[in-house]
Amino acid sequence: MLYERGYSKEDILELARFIDWIMVLPEDLEQRFDEAIAQFEEEQNMQYVTSFERQGIKKGMQQGLQQGFQQGLLEKSREDVVEILQTRFENIPQTFIVSINRIADLVKLKDLLKKVVTVNNLDEFQKFLESED
Repeated sequence: MLYERGYSKEDILELARFIDWIMVLPEDLEQRFDEAIAQFEEEQNMQYVTSFERQGIKKGMQQGLQQGFQQGLLEKSREDVVEILQTRFENIPQTFIVSINRIADLVKLKDLLKKVVTVNNLDEFQKFLESED
């Protein structure tokens, strides 16, 4: 309709982006909407870009959320290890904190958390920490 009234492709895409931004549809309605737009564009011989953009954004958001969640788990695990160390042994060397903050493997951090609860002293923890590198 806008295309028939002489609006440019860029103007139509900007309007579609704006509508996508303010109008959140349930997944089934979004699919029906995408199909209707695709059919319209086929009939008008237009290339539809926004559905690809929308799919790309959705995929990017999912990946971003997953990465953010993973980073949050890593950060929380590191904080837990340091906090328990400080609670048990009060003053811990800064080198321990630096080493712990370099660990990017959640399994290693979980093992470290178990170890920090069971070690008898900082030397024992240091040996375990060095063996994890």
